[in-house]
Amino acid sequence: MTKLKNSDDFINKILKKVTSFSQDETNITPIEKVSKDVYRIMKEIADNRGRGNSLRVTDLCNPMQAFYDITKPNIQNPDELTKKFRYGKFIEGRVNVILSREEGYVPPQGNVNGTNVEMADVNGKIDFRIREKIIEFKTSEYDIPDKDVLFTKNPQDLEQLLLYILFTDRTNEEHTLLYLTGRHPNLKPREFRVKIKDKEKIISYFKSRHDKLKKAIETRNSQGLGKCRYFNATCKFKLEGLCNCDNEEDIDISEIKNNVFVELVEDGIGNKLANAQLIQNYEKSIGIWDILTPRKWLMKIKHPYDYDDWEDDDEYKYELRKEIEKELVEEGRLTKDRLSVDIPEIKDQLFLQILSGDPATNESHSEKYPILIRVQDDNPKNPLNYYYIAQIGLACALSNNNTGYVFVFYRNPEVGTLYKIKFSKLGDIKQEALNIINETVRSAKEKKFTPNSPFFNLPFCPKVVTINCNKCVFCKDFFDHVIS
Repeated sequence: MTKLKNSDDFINKILKKVTSFSQDETNITPIEKVSKDVYRIMKEIADNRGRGNSLRVTDLCNPMQAFYDITKPNIQNPDELTKKFRYGKFIEGRVNVILSREEGYVPPQGNVNGTNVEMADVNGKIDFRIREKIIEFKTSEYDIPDKDVLFTKNPQDLEQLLLYILFTDRTNEEHTLLYLTGRHPNLKPREFRVKIKDKEKIISYFKSRHDKLKKAIETRNSQGLGKCRYFNATCKFKLEGLCNCDNEEDIDISEIKNNVFVELVEDGIGNKLANAQLIQNYEKSIGIWDILTPRKWLMKIKHPYDYDDWEDDDEYKYELRKEIEKELVEEGRLTKDRLSVDIPEIKDQLFLQILSGDPATNESHSEKYPILIRVQDDNPKNPLNYYYIAQIGLACALSNNNTGYVFVFYRNPEVGTLYKIKFSKLGDIKQEALNIINETVRSAKEKKFTPNSPFFNLPFCPKVVTINCNKCVFCKDFFDHVIS
């Protein structure tokens, strides 16, 4: 049982273990270059609302929304919609973990486009693929029990899958539109088998819509695009009173109904994804940041729909950081591995690989050191955030290493700094962390919270977290507010 009352005390203990702190000028150049390249590409995409001179697959599936998104790019999504997107990403990440165990699983792919169907300016990204079967995954708060409801309420999801089938020329195979409906822990899988019967008619159907959308954007006239597919749901343009959907008819999907085979599957891959199986292993796996915010981690496990999962200041920093990490791993600058084979609960962490040589023998070998990647706006003259040091100190303690690195990319003025930090005598830090891990994982297994629940043995989150945490009420008065 941990004796820590709050994580600020733990962080201070880690900071006192620092023996040296310096900037590494030797290994910074390639890491900084990759980060600059990634940032500039993402900035260009963001400046063009992710389109540039092209369209998204989802634009063709909901042309009216695309029209207003392009012509009025400064309208922000409401908080309710942003929360739904984040929840969807969280669940999709868990689905990816489970599907990755299937034979024939293909890792997430890069962009695909409509070059082979004369729509080269339309881009999209496939969710999952097992062998030749494309799997388009969605979450839905309401149930979709049959294809009639699918055609009525969610035709845009089916159309998205159809476009991926056309773009990759996999019209001879059956594919899958997969839903998890409802909310955890009452998720229900709904799986539809889909195959195109008449390829040319479906291509013509989408080309007609593509041409109408391009003309509407060019003339700044949305008439005839059809009612937004989210007209009766949360739509930022409807909320702002900007759209013309009241005067539009529903988009005619008779061509799809007549030329696409759609069938509900009862015993497909969706049965592996719902509820306990989806979250079960997640409850046993925590990150370094979770050790410093164990109560917040537990809220995510118990109520993922209401959880704000960003450690970073905003979602864009989070996406930029993840893309930088991905590129550095793909280039071999970083590797992702377990901190310790003795601590299976810890998620895989990033390591910096540094080549070192022996002048006497002229032999070289690679050393691995824990590294933390972060993105900030501030000028690099500002001091390194103390909780970055605490996180890398924890990673060092749990990997039995006394040296760690923190790379911070500063968006303004587009430079990176690589900090090398050395610690001493981290054995007691490791033991404190193991206590928190054990209590946290045990708490996640609790079906109900009682006065003897291990939840109450978990330290409070650092002040830097609780200041802006809308879940701190759980820690103050858990029983009055927890959802049963």
